[in-house]
Amino acid sequence: MYEEDLTEKRINSPEDYQGLSDEKKERLCDWIRCNIFPRKTPNHEHSSYKLKHFFEHDKGGFYITNGQFKGAMIACSFEPVNENELNWHFRISQKSPVFHRGLSCL
Repeated sequence: MYEEDLTEKRINSPEDYQGLSDEKKERLCDWIRCNIFPRKTPNHEHSSYKLKHFFEHDKGGFYITNGQFKGAMIACSFEPVNENELNWHFRISQKSPVFHRGLSCL
């Protein structure tokens, strides 16, 4: 495997979440718990890649990889609809504050 392939694999792996400091893990998980609500059915409108950008551009956000966001979602008890996809989808409510700017609780 080429080095760039390994890097791409790492940045999309949920294990990359473990590379964050404890402080950053806590800030990211607090944001997820506050801004993303669960539901029973899959939401295919918003992927892990799109959701990570919501976090990065929100107040107090910082750069994270797609894999770090996936790992954080797992840590917050959100399971992917299909973990074989590159960009995961989750069972999240369209009524979540993340989709209604100005309603973020952090």
